[in-house]
Order: sequence, then structure tokens, then C-alpha cells
Amino acid sequence: MKKVLLVLVLTVSLLGAAWAGHYKGYGDAYIAWETRIEATKQELKIGTYHMALTNARACVLALDSALLRFISDPTAEGIKELTTRRNVCDIHWELVTKYLPEGSEEGVRILRQSKFEFSQWILQINHLTKSRVFLLTARLAGRSNQVDFLVNSIREGLKELRFYRDRIDDLLFEAWDADS
Repeated sequence: MKKVLLVLVLTVSLLGAAWAGHYKGYGDAYIAWETRIEATKQELKIGTYHMALTNARACVLALDSALLRFISDPTAEGIKELTTRRNVCDIHWELVTKYLPEGSEEGVRILRQSKFEFSQWILQINHLTKSRVFLLTARLAGRSNQVDFLVNSIREGLKELRFYRDRIDDLLFEAWDADS
């Protein structure tokens, strides 16, 4: 009975010391656990950042595909799709900015540049969609001189859009490499 009571007192005192953090084994385990949780949070943030970068790239490609579909067959649904995809891309850009790893000046510079290129690309898309609608109107009105001008304008606009899209894609790859 005396041994059982001694074991019980020893167990309770060890548990109390562990609860208060005085027992060295418990304190070390707690510090290791806190460190691991902090590392996991950082890994999660970096993983979310890389996922947002990947989604931003995919969104740019999806927007480009929607634009090509609209240029070949302009419809009201095409305009809605372009608007929806552009809004989704804006959300992905916000996520990339939000989860950018701290202390990454190079990543910030690259993302600012790619965001600028993206906004220029959107301006070109807006101009090109208007030109396509004007082309449709000019064809219906039978104005051949305007049709030729608009066709050439759209061709040049598509070349410029390709340049911006490729530049954005390259910058997003650079951002990935800069922060990995």
C-alpha cells in the first residue's frame, strides 16, 4: 500500500511539473512542437503562394483562350466569359500578393512588373474586343475600307497580346524561382 501511494504521489508530482512546464522533457517537447507548428505555418504559406502563382498562370491562359474564341465568334456570352475570367484573374493576383513570402524584394519587384504587364494586357484585350465589335458592325454596314483597317488592327492587336501574355508567363516563372 505504501509503494502504491508513493508511485501515485510521484506520478501526480511529475504530471503537475509537466503541466507547469518545469519538467525538462516536457518543456523541450513543447518547444520542439511550437517550432514544428511555426515551420508548418510557413510551409503552408509558401505552398499557398505557389498554388496562387500556378492559378494565376492558368487564369492568364484561360483568359487568352476565351479571347481567341470571342475574336473568332463574337457573342454576348463571349463578352461575359471574358469579364468573368478577368475578374477571376484579379482574385488570383490578390492571393499571390497576399501570400508572397516575407523578405522577398526580388519577388515583390517581379510581381509588380507582372501585375503591370497584366493590366496592360487587359487594356489591350478591351481595345481588341471593341475593335472586333466595330468590325462586325462595319461588315454589316458594308463599309469595306473600315473592314480592312479593322482586320489589320485586330491582327496587330493579337500580336501585341501574345507579347504581353508571354511576358506575363515568363515573369510568373521568375517569381516562382525567386521565392523558392
